[in-house]
Amino acid sequence: MDKQTSARVTALWAALWAIGLLLLTNLACAQAGEILTSAEATARAEATQNPVRPTATPGAFKEGSSAAEGPQVGDAVYLVGRGFLISLVSEPGATRMIAGQERGVEVTIIEIAEHEGELWYKIDAPTGEGWVPAENITTDAP
Repeated sequence: MDKQTSARVTALWAALWAIGLLLLTNLACAQAGEILTSAEATARAEATQNPVRPTATPGAFKEGSSAAEGPQVGDAVYLVGRGFLISLVSEPGATRMIAGQERGVEVTIIEIAEHEGELWYKIDAPTGEGWVPAENITTDAP
């Protein structure tokens, strides 16, 4: 192979390598989503934060009562909260998480209880059954 052919082959490989690198970069950007400035990202995050929207008045449920304000047993509701995962606990008022479920997921209420003046719902979620406070459910679809 003479010098001219060798130079062409080297240039061709360099061009192919550069095109491959550009394609990989494009693929990575497409999978990661949009490229935003920090100001744009902050504005979007602030605009889309899901505020906690209670749907029932804490303390409105009285033991032995069949009526409560807000969702009832058997109703489909959605999980809301500040974090990505909503903690499901073993009993009303507990702090130890037994399961976590993504916010926005539809769940079914299977029991309602009051604990220290706060309304709690036992729900059937894809990750299992557990209790959540009223502030973590809404009837509004995400």
